[in-house]
Amino acid sequence: MILILTVCETAGVVMLEYILLKFQIHGIQPVMIKSMELTFSKLVVLIVYYLIITRLWREDFAVKYTITQCLIQVIIILFSMTNIAVIIVVIPKITNISEYILILINMGCILFADLYFLYLARFVEENNQLKVKLKLLEQQSLLQYEFYEDQKEKYNESIIILHDVYKRLNLIEEMYRTNEHKAALNYAKEIGRLLIPLSLEDYTNNPILNVILNDKKRIAIFHKIKFNLEIGVVDLSFMEPIEVTTIFGNLLDNAIDACDQVPQDRFIKVKLDKYNDFTVINITNSTAPIERWHRGKPVSKKGKNHGIGLLNVENIIKKYNGSMVLEEENRIFSCKIIFN
Repeated sequence: MILILTVCETAGVVMLEYILLKFQIHGIQPVMIKSMELTFSKLVVLIVYYLIITRLWREDFAVKYTITQCLIQVIIILFSMTNIAVIIVVIPKITNISEYILILINMGCILFADLYFLYLARFVEENNQLKVKLKLLEQQSLLQYEFYEDQKEKYNESIIILHDVYKRLNLIEEMYRTNEHKAALNYAKEIGRLLIPLSLEDYTNNPILNVILNDKKRIAIFHKIKFNLEIGVVDLSFMEPIEVTTIFGNLLDNAIDACDQVPQDRFIKVKLDKYNDFTVINITNSTAPIERWHRGKPVSKKGKNHGIGLLNVENIIKKYNGSMVLEEENRIFSCKIIFN
């Protein structure tokens, strides 16, 4: 760090000397030259430190910054350079000590203002990143809450069905006592039909994923969407239950929403399998042509907050050193995820 800051200070001094030489500015007293070198070198240090060094050494260096944030920092730099340029032009024309003191105060204020505004810009950046993280956590929590509320509703439905089944079993028992075998058989078949909504297909060895796949399949069928599953022998135990819910819940909800925009030939196809040491998830669905993409992701027409779910999925994939590719071709959208 000391070496880097020393190089930055030296670069500032060299730049100032070059500017004075280039524009043929002479007649400046040595004490003012030293003061200007100090100011200019510290200005370079502040800019390099806040705009480059801190970002290179941050863990979330991959985080992208908005155009507004970058514009604010450019304005700060231009403001400082303009002030320094004015001082360089004015200094040779100064004739008394009071004016020199005012110039020194001005240079000190420039450094203080840069320090404050660059720190403020960094604070705004971190605040914006925390807001994004908060939205991600809220989306995850909402997804988990909706999942458990849905399971609670299904539990209440199952209690009602089982209560009805219990009454019918008592009737069947009474019918067998009175030798009404045919009526008892019909009641038994009726019980079988009542129990169908309670049955879940075991697609995987992950109970949470089984619930999600069964639930999304039921919703897709209700929306008249063909729902096809090709599930191999995979192990998702390395992920937390909420992460499984976040990935498959978001992606399948997005697929259902996309299919709703298509008038016909609506389908969702989910492939989940293991190849060597790789766990591969491939979800394809019919879609309307996607007009806008941003950084490899489709831009939602519902507003800026509707991309949070996909960002949540992306963060979980990065956590496990995976990769995700989104593509759209011939009105077919595909999401390919690979975990190593």
